[in-house]
Amino acid sequence: MSKIMERLSRGQLRNTIGTGRIMPAGLLVVSGYLISLLFFCENWNKIPSLGWSNINQRSYKYPQNLSKYEVPSVDLSQFQLCRPNEWASYVCQGPEYDKFADKMEALIAVLDQKDSALGKPILWGKRRMSPFPDNTTVLAVGNSHTRQILQTLVCQYPVLQMVDMDSNSTEITRRGSYYYAEFVNHAKLHLVTNHAIFYSRKWRKYLQQMTGISTIDGMIVGQINSMNDAYNTSFMSLMMEKTSKLEDADFASVDPPQLQEFTEFYHGPIVAHSLMCYWGYDNYYPMNDFVQPLDRTNVGLINGRAYIGMLGECSTNEWQKVGVCGTDSTAHRCIGERGGHPDLLAWDIVEALNDMMKGGIGYEPKW
Repeated sequence: MSKIMERLSRGQLRNTIGTGRIMPAGLLVVSGYLISLLFFCENWNKIPSLGWSNINQRSYKYPQNLSKYEVPSVDLSQFQLCRPNEWASYVCQGPEYDKFADKMEALIAVLDQKDSALGKPILWGKRRMSPFPDNTTVLAVGNSHTRQILQTLVCQYPVLQMVDMDSNSTEITRRGSYYYAEFVNHAKLHLVTNHAIFYSRKWRKYLQQMTGISTIDGMIVGQINSMNDAYNTSFMSLMMEKTSKLEDADFASVDPPQLQEFTEFYHGPIVAHSLMCYWGYDNYYPMNDFVQPLDRTNVGLINGRAYIGMLGECSTNEWQKVGVCGTDSTAHRCIGERGGHPDLLAWDIVEALNDMMKGGIGYEPKW
């Protein structure tokens, strides 16, 4: 291959006191039934490591070359992929999507067969009835990327209820700002994204009033769009309208909370993730710079573009119609009958958060 598609890492959870070193980025190319890993980068020390180190200090190393591995025969039905339903966004079909899905299935098979060598926890993608421990409460905040990843996660599992809290209805819309899901083991997920409350200095008060949560067992934190991120877009117009109806809220002048504010707000387990689009790098590196020296062992970071260099972009902005798996690095990631990037990131986030929540108790945020 004449060029590396992009300087990108294999998936990564960075713990705040980990000893993992920055390693070369890799591009995993799947051709038929063979996978090879190519290492290249002009500036090695700026590239996140292949694999990830979890909160218990287990450091995972990838082999220098995967070309010797044939893709094993693996029963992919054991993996919890989202099979899109009526409220799933950015669904893709067609030949290009199938090519992408072939690569993804081959990658999953290799990682599953070699999990001890390649660093994936044995439950990665295989938690059967619920992604989170019994009776736990998880709060997720962010923008449309967080929403898609967590919608995809809910799509993988049977639920006791899934409610669009904006309308207090089980008729789920694709682009709601607050969803509530309860899994069969009574684990609960509150998903709050692209919400006007984050542009008020009283966002903590509004968040508690809205969710009714007193304690949280874990948080998932993505990026919350600022005025600069959304200038002259439909999102800007929507937020200007919604914040005008909320006390002490102003989309134009109030900076929304980001990872640093949420670590001050909540001292329990937090898994953050960066964006899946190309400018995800712009928020990954500042987040990583914040997490690394943080004197906490329960804050981790997932690279939202962890799998792009291996599998390609596979993107679309068709959130209502069926899209085509394209190469636009600025668009949203496709999902479909055979999965997509959001599934893989959801698995990474779930394993990271479960690892942090082991034996833990709920923490009361600083409302």
